Amino acid sequence: MPLRFVVLFAHTSGRGGRNSAKGRTRGCWKNPERGGAVNIYLGGVMAVSLLVLACGRAGQGGGDSGAPASGEPKRGGIMVLANRGEVPVGMDSMVTSTVNLIHVSSSVFGDGSLVKPCREDVAKVCPALAERWEARNDFAEWEFKIRDGVLWHDGTPMTAEDLKFWMDLAYNGVKGDKTRAPARYRTNFGPLNKVELLDQNRLRVTLDRRTAFLPDLMGLEQAVKVTHPRHLMQKKIEQGEPGASPQDLGFVGMGPFKLDKFDAATLVQVRRFDKYWEKDQGGRQMPYLDGIDFVVIKDATAMDAAFRTGRLDGTSKGLGHVLSPERKKTIEQALGDKVWFGEVGVTAMSVNFNVLRSGPWADARVRRAFALWLDKEQAIKAVSLGSGELHTGLSDPWRHPDWKSLPGFDISPQGRERAKAEAKRLLAEAGYANGWQEANYTCRKQWFVACEFVQAQLAALGIEAPIKFLDEAQWPLNLRQGDYNITNGGYDALMPENLDIRRATQSPASYTKHEDPAIDAFYARLGDATAQEQRVATYRELERYVLQEQAYVIPLLKEIGYLAYRSHVKNLPVAKLEYNFNNDFATTWLDK
Repeated sequence: MPLRFVVLFAHTSGRGGRNSAKGRTRGCWKNPERGGAVNIYLGGVMAVSLLVLACGRAGQGGGDSGAPASGEPKRGGIMVLANRGEVPVGMDSMVTSTVNLIHVSSSVFGDGSLVKPCREDVAKVCPALAERWEARNDFAEWEFKIRDGVLWHDGTPMTAEDLKFWMDLAYNGVKGDKTRAPARYRTNFGPLNKVELLDQNRLRVTLDRRTAFLPDLMGLEQAVKVTHPRHLMQKKIEQGEPGASPQDLGFVGMGPFKLDKFDAATLVQVRRFDKYWEKDQGGRQMPYLDGIDFVVIKDATAMDAAFRTGRLDGTSKGLGHVLSPERKKTIEQALGDKVWFGEVGVTAMSVNFNVLRSGPWADARVRRAFALWLDKEQAIKAVSLGSGELHTGLSDPWRHPDWKSLPGFDISPQGRERAKAEAKRLLAEAGYANGWQEANYTCRKQWFVACEFVQAQLAALGIEAPIKFLDEAQWPLNLRQGDYNITNGGYDALMPENLDIRRATQSPASYTKHEDPAIDAFYARLGDATAQEQRVATYRELERYVLQEQAYVIPLLKEIGYLAYRSHVKNLPVAKLEYNFNNDFATTWLDK
């Protein structure tokens, strides 16, 4: 079945698609559930000029919301932004993807890798280090033309060999006497078989099976960044240091800014990289800013005060720091037209289980019982101060149209009573009518409000669960080790293939720990799909299996909030869908 054309083309000729040996795709892709059919099937005839038009041009501002540019961009100035908490030491997105890292590291390493989310619409994928691409062999083989003239921050030219090295490292890790685990975003490369170098600065990516949406997989996940330069990292591996982080390598990236000062707990400063590869629509060198200071302010009240008094140009992203409607109103009353706001989706909070450990949570009946018992309406009020919304917890745009009537999501009085009664019945059937003492409930410190709410809900079922709070250094290590029975986290993705709910051996940093082969089968079906209808139907089966039948994940809420910026901050695109997008600040300038 042929894929649908981008709006530039009226119809498909009927050639190719699934059964065409010559069928190819090029250009930028759009998630159809995020605003229309813009998948591209071109039979290998798309011109580069049309590719650029389809994807949008660098420097065209706005995104979903944001301060519009007025006049020509001004150069210079240091923008000062709050950062919610300590930046993970090493700044390694192969290990963790917290917003504390992404908000800062994107300016150094860029907003993507071979491809990236388009600034104007983050549900579309645009060229980045690869300037174009095409699919062959029934979508089981992809070729990427790597952009010429890109430099690492130390002046070393970037080549296709660098990107092959990075993909191999991220997907396979390092084996031997001293090892390195694959990247937490390993699955975003699809069922990767091999990466090969071709002439003319090209890469060939061969997959074990057809994967028609590979650019989406790579481009719509903000953790996928090129953070380990081959010319530096290869030496570390040869010296027996495969675990080297970007900090160990000198923070050498290819983003619009170079790292100037790194104090993980207080201040990170980045300064303009004058040889950055990207130019705006008028041919002007980007970025426009001289630099950015990211000031770590862990207390949200202190951050609000610093913004109101002019010490900050912008507030921080991240759960707890993104402004609630009440805090937004306070700032608006104080500053009037000296401030503008961007609305963003924040964290999709959830409760997650390690079902590989023995104990009550290994029983699906117990997990289903708590999924039914947990009061999601109260969670919105208690955890997000009323600014959140009910959601399925996986990929909201793809969910079943009647999801609010499902058990556990029906928040009507009658629905809640039915759910609580069934929860008690399931616990009794499993042999835990009187609850138990839960000794392994871990929580990231920054999510303490959500964890304490879950703790209270557990107590109402007779489950006593003291919380072990973990700091930013302990948290990712604990996830990889699986040293917990129950933990809080978040699941949300623009597309189902990017959902990190795979088996623990495939995704060691995933919040949920399981080895369920049925999940593999769902992902295989998603990867095999070339028609949108197939993907949607498969996702909805997966959603029901994960949330209803097995209750591997219990959605809590999706927080909605606001970012505040001073009126002199221009052309900073804010993605309403999710705050982890548009963090390279290459298009932003200060009008002062």
